Amino acid sequence: QQQMDSFFQQLSTIKSINDDYKERINIIYNKCFIRDTSIFGFDDDDDWLDNRICHTSPSVSENEIKKYDILKENSNSIAKKLTDITNNLLSKVTPKELIPSIKKKDLTTPYVYQLIQKANKLNLFIIEEILSYDHKSMRAKVIEKFIQIANGLYMMNNFNDLLTVVSALGSFIIQNNLSKSWNVVTKKYKEIYNYLKEIVTFEDSYKTIREMSAKCYENKIKFTPY
Repeated sequence: QQQMDSFFQQLSTIKSINDDYKERINIIYNKCFIRDTSIFGFDDDDDWLDNRICHTSPSVSENEIKKYDILKENSNSIAKKLTDITNNLLSKVTPKELIPSIKKKDLTTPYVYQLIQKANKLNLFIIEEILSYDHKSMRAKVIEKFIQIANGLYMMNNFNDLLTVVSALGSFIIQNNLSKSWNVVTKKYKEIYNYLKEIVTFEDSYKTIREMSAKCYENKIKFTPY
């Protein structure tokens, strides 16, 4: 009897943990994200910054939902904008900023710090944008959208932002927790994504990116290094 009581107590504990987990997941998936699109460098009055949108929360009325929708944006235009911003920041980096130092502060490496911050914001933006949709079919469309953007970055030889976008799509919460959404992604986009993953792989200290960057440099082709 004691063993049975202990068994049922363990089941009750597992159920409690599972219910708590589901509640936390629902909060993450159904919250109304206020996504930071300042990474795209648009003015404050631009539609990109009018971006408080919630696709799932029933507490938000239709009047409160803004019209921002990345699916309506041109993928190559986004890739071009990201490339211009990154190239602008890279052009301002001084050799002094690249010298390793334990005592360095953010103020002494302003443009390197901005590049890091931009990559972090872009990574978070991609994850939040995908999770802001409640249905797997819509999430799949947004995933395909970012694969389009990543392919545009690749065509522009922007290896810096390409790595950020592919890394975000490969993050645990997107790659593992949204397996049903990935199942809806078309074969065409899966193949593009897998090809881009091979390019930005970290094996041998990003050997593929380094070789492609060197080839661009030798042939005097404009590129954005990582």
